[in-house]
Amino acid sequence: MTLTYAGKIRDTIQNYKQMESNLWLAVQQHSRDYMHILKLTKSDLEILHRIQRQPKELPNDENRSQISFLDLESNSARYILSVEHVCGAPYGAGWETCVMAFCTDKPELNTEAGMGTTHITALTETEHRSLLAILST
Repeated sequence: MTLTYAGKIRDTIQNYKQMESNLWLAVQQHSRDYMHILKLTKSDLEILHRIQRQPKELPNDENRSQISFLDLESNSARYILSVEHVCGAPYGAGWETCVMAFCTDKPELNTEAGMGTTHITALTETEHRSLLAILST
């Protein structure tokens, strides 16, 4: 059976919504993992958010590496960790403060969705586990 154009568009929308939902769950879990391994509290996140290098504009691919509280290189990849206040409304949540990791030189290791205050990003699960091992040293 061939889908109509409306059916194809509906499938595309549903698939994207599922990807966003899965990514939001990963962002929340990764954030808890980073907080645990770095022994950070929610209060610490607020302070880190205030002191990390914040340009006047919202994060984007060009300035993302300047908006972080930790910048490290390992396994031939460069990672940054930043604290972000994220509007989770598109993902069925409210405002949340999250620690997010981003690989600056290997974009294929990141999954992203949203833009502006709804922008979220997470490393692949394999890369996330690898980063946790590095952070535990």
